[in-house]
Amino acid sequence: GPAQEVIVSNSNRNFYDTLYLNNNVVCTYRVPDLIAKTTLGTAISDHGIKVKTEYPTQVTMINYDYLRGGMTIVREFKQLGDEYMALSKIGNNPDIISILAIRDCKVTVSPSVNTNYATQPFTQILTKGEVITLTSHTQNKDGLSGTTVSFKNINTDFPIPGAVFINSNFITNPQTSCCADDMDHQEIPYKEWGTSYFVPIIKNVFNYLLQPRISDVKIIAKTDGTIVKIQGQTHHLNKKEIIEYALQTEALVPSNYPI
Repeated sequence: GPAQEVIVSNSNRNFYDTLYLNNNVVCTYRVPDLIAKTTLGTAISDHGIKVKTEYPTQVTMINYDYLRGGMTIVREFKQLGDEYMALSKIGNNPDIISILAIRDCKVTVSPSVNTNYATQPFTQILTKGEVITLTSHTQNKDGLSGTTVSFKNINTDFPIPGAVFINSNFITNPQTSCCADDMDHQEIPYKEWGTSYFVPIIKNVFNYLLQPRISDVKIIAKTDGTIVKIQGQTHHLNKKEIIEYALQTEALVPSNYPI
């Protein structure tokens, strides 16, 4: 769109800046040390960053260090929800879930495995912009998949929106048993889950593999009695149950309940 004002800040107002961008202009912003820092390869951040624009924009978050990097599209405020269930990456690697409060709230977390916070469900009060980070302490192929997060008003228990990000900071490709990477994505709230997905095949871009590349599809159920159909196969899932499927062609994946 036309030239616009873009305000970038963190919630405690220690950092505030205003940019002016014209149509199709991209601005890359490095988070200053007062918001986030790196210690022994572990990203540490206790407050999120707010981006407010006059006209529609797209915001991308990039995490990287010397050998690996990851990128995720940041969802616009209206796309956030009050209930989430995590779906982790492929591989036997530790996961990190970052939970961000959009406003003062009460967050309830039910971890699927032992974490740095707890194994049992817990509730914590967060201030606007505050972030808590869960790290899995259990090695398994599904990581923190099935962990649930809900956000509520501190005084009324009325549901309010929040944001959840998940990161696998070291991924091993199940097809090649190789290679470090950093996988990030922002979780989709329950309200955005659907019952019909078209899954494309990812073409091979690495010639040295000398084999067709496979797209691994991972699915988690929200509700008991979920039926998922993939390439002629029918799978019956209960809540938090996961299936992983290797696709060599594009596929339509329908289900009777949201997945």
